[in-house]
Amino acid sequence: MTEPTPSSSTPADAAPADRPFDETMGEVESIIESIESGELGLEDSIKAYERAAGLMKKCRTMLHAAELKVEEINALLRDDQDQADPMTKD
Repeated sequence: MTEPTPSSSTPADAAPADRPFDETMGEVESIIESIESGELGLEDSIKAYERAAGLMKKCRTMLHAAELKVEEINALLRDDQDQADPMTKD
C-alpha cells in the first residue's frame, strides 16, 4: 500500500480522468489511514486531506454518472417491455 508523502501528494486534478473508481477510493482509504495513524505532521495531514477531498469529489462524479447510466438502461428496458406487451400500457 502506497502512503502519501509530501513529495508524492499532488492535487486530485493530477489524477487521470479515466482512473477506475476502486483505485481512486483505495487511494482515499490509504490517505485516511495515514492521517489517522499520526505518521504525517499537521501540514502534511492537511495536504493529504485536501487531496482526499478532491479524490472524493471525483468519486461522487463517477457515482453520479453510473447512476445516470443505470437509469438510462432501465428506461430502455421499460420501453422494450412496453413494446413487447402493449397490454401493460395505461
